Amino acid sequence: MSTPSPRRSKPRAPEAAPGFCKRCKSAKATLAARQAVFCQPCFMDGSNDKFRDAMTRLKLPVPRNNDKAEHPRLVAIALSGGTCSRVLVDMLSAAYFAGRDPTNKRPAAFQAAHLVYIDESELIPSADDHLPRLRDMAELHSLPLTVVPLSSVFDDGSSQVLHTRLGTSMAIEAQSADATPQSLLLDLFGTTPSLSAKEDMLATIRHTLLLRAALNLNAAYLALGTSAATLAETVMVATASGRGAAIPTLVAPIATHVLRGTSTHEHVQVIQPLTTFTAKELALHAHFRGLDVAPGATLTSGRAPGLKLSIRHATAALLQTLERGKEGTHATVARTAARLADVSGLPAVPVAAATTHTATRCGMCTIMPTRMAADETEGDAADCGDRNDPNRRTLCRACTATVREMHRKDRRGGTRPDLYLPAFSGIREFLLLSDDE
Repeated sequence: MSTPSPRRSKPRAPEAAPGFCKRCKSAKATLAARQAVFCQPCFMDGSNDKFRDAMTRLKLPVPRNNDKAEHPRLVAIALSGGTCSRVLVDMLSAAYFAGRDPTNKRPAAFQAAHLVYIDESELIPSADDHLPRLRDMAELHSLPLTVVPLSSVFDDGSSQVLHTRLGTSMAIEAQSADATPQSLLLDLFGTTPSLSAKEDMLATIRHTLLLRAALNLNAAYLALGTSAATLAETVMVATASGRGAAIPTLVAPIATHVLRGTSTHEHVQVIQPLTTFTAKELALHAHFRGLDVAPGATLTSGRAPGLKLSIRHATAALLQTLERGKEGTHATVARTAARLADVSGLPAVPVAAATTHTATRCGMCTIMPTRMAADETEGDAADCGDRNDPNRRTLCRACTATVREMHRKDRRGGTRPDLYLPAFSGIREFLLLSDDE
């Protein structure tokens, strides 16, 4: 009886000589990234392959040829002008649109794209050439651009606002004839000294407007340029602010986000194909491609050093310090959050279950499952609706804290009793404020 031959392992590829590209092993290395060294052509080829792999893992359905006319696959791409969104537009354009190989006859997941820019200049002054540069970016890729003013969150066609009094239930009211969307926006952000609350409210409004724009364009997907650094920051900020249960939806490469109406629930699939890219990789890609990057101003632009930081900025500073000490920290945090989400029992909301999960999610941010903490909302059942009603609207703890902070008018403890918020296309009946501080 012959003895089986031992299993032989696959021979390892030879290592590159010191100072040479890790990929081709023949050219001198000119840059360091991904904890290795590469020549410029190999780095760019590797980035393009990495992006194609990320898009493949999304498993987007490809329409049949006879379905293209009836159901065109349009992707709305969020554009801010920063490095991440600029590289996302460039990579998607090269893979699916202007840069696509004309000899490639395989059907694509997208047949068209539309850029969406949330204009925050009504609240945060921006450079005079910022918007023209964004229009030039869109023209370069032959893609249409839609500009959505930030104040349009107060004008959703219903002319309604969310009127809240500190410590009491909220109610939808008609807008005052004297109150314009611009004046409501400036009043909302104009008094509170809490930078964390302002940034959280701004992020919620931006998210709502992007979803609304994608729905108005009949887009099948909304693409966000979320890098590993941004994702790591989002995970830590969500944990610190009380949105930890929403991490599965936040970190998912593809997830269904819900924009609720009075009687219908509309869904948008949000994709994040750049979550495996570090900020350094995206910056190098933009540099070698010669892309014009035009980052916009933020709430802290021109802020004097030494002032109190927000939760988001303190988290970003911590992560940057860790990344400088140990390269790969951003990617490690992002991957760890994704693995924790896989075993959390709270998956990102799929399309089929989106309607089922809608009633248990926050009426403001629409991503935090309020069913995780039923005891965190308090109030008189007679005033706030039947607690067993599945259509009852509640706020998560994080949004409750944000609303309370927006009521503040100074650092000495003064508050303003009345506050007008956007109606967020879904807060229509009952909203509760927790009495917990």
